[in-house]
Amino acid sequence: MKILNFSIEKVINIKVANQIFDLHNEFPLQGYNYKTLEKTFELSFKGNSVYYDNWDDREVGNELITDLKIIFRNVKFLSIRDCPFDETNVCFTQMKFVNKMIEERPGSINEIENLVSSSVYADEIEPFGWEEFMYISFIYGVEILISSETVEANFNQFYNSSNCK
Repeated sequence: MKILNFSIEKVINIKVANQIFDLHNEFPLQGYNYKTLEKTFELSFKGNSVYYDNWDDREVGNELITDLKIIFRNVKFLSIRDCPFDETNVCFTQMKFVNKMIEERPGSINEIENLVSSSVYADEIEPFGWEEFMYISFIYGVEILISSETVEANFNQFYNSSNCK
């Protein structure tokens, strides 16, 4: 799997175009979508921050809204342990290549094998190797194991004036 236009920092941050997005603290998961014919899987996040023109006068601020998508293209393998979405389980915990997870914490192979064994593609894994798989998880929630040809991040930002006091 080739990462095209971003880097993963501290397993919870995505750096795209010189901007760092803290997926754990500032960007709750909005949802995910798999397009079968296109073999594309998308994770959608939304975050916002308030910026003040004058810090002493915080009556009106500008809220920066960011829509962030992580897009996996030409998906070869996808296994999702799903659960209903609520406020407690949309908090991002990690995105990491499986071979790095195993090097750092050998016991993590059990988490991965559980996801693999529940997949209809379990027999097809060996030819890829663990370096081709990414593990993504959320607190008390969704776990994703994916292998794809490429992965990229796209974002859109806009300001929304608001009363922030």
